[in-house]
Amino acid sequence: MRTLNLNLLAAVGLTALLAATPAFAQDNSVNINQMSSSNAAEVEQVGDSNSVDIYQYGADNTASASQEGSGNSAAIHQAGSSETGTVSQLGDSNSAHLDQLGYQNTADVAQEGDNNNAYVLQLGSDNSATIAQTGDSNTATAVQAGSGDSLDLTQEGDDNSVLTGQGGSGNSMLLTQTGNSNSMALSQSGADNSITANQTGDDNSLEASQYGSGHMLNVNQAGSGHSAVVTQSN
Repeated sequence: MRTLNLNLLAAVGLTALLAATPAFAQDNSVNINQMSSSNAAEVEQVGDSNSVDIYQYGADNTASASQEGSGNSAAIHQAGSSETGTVSQLGDSNSAHLDQLGYQNTADVAQEGDNNNAYVLQLGSDNSATIAQTGDSNTATAVQAGSGDSLDLTQEGDDNSVLTGQGGSGNSMLLTQTGNSNSMALSQSGADNSITANQTGDDNSLEASQYGSGHMLNVNQAGSGHSAVVTQSN
């Protein structure tokens, strides 16, 4: 009987140890600071060595982060009000940082792959930024300092880069990179300007600036090694 009891205890102990092991292996961290009123934060982490920092200093803000993999980092800082920030990371060593300092801005970053980097800074109101990165080592930086500006960016491949700046109101960017080592550097100041740009292939580059109002730019780069520089003003 004694032997049976020892075997039973050993079996129970082993089961408990196996069940507890993931909790110790998952070296994830979450830091949430909420001030003012009616802020909401939601975090889900699967994997190890992932980190999430959420700071909500205004009112009626919503922040959510989902991480699956290892070594991912997400930061959502909301100092304005009625902001919505969402980060989704699947893979390893991805980084996403959202700074929302205005009113009623929306930012959504989705990363699938490894070593991708995204940064969004929203200073105005009613701006929206959507960034989807699939692949490895892609970078995206977006600054929105006006009102009612929109950015929709899709990166598929490796080592692609995008830098955007929007000031004024009612400006829009619809951007797609499919391939490797493509680059875009785009700026809009004024009102009701639009940029639609597609890069399919490798090592293409686009630089564009819009000053004034009512400009429209459509660029399609298919193949490899293309470059374009565009300035529009009135």
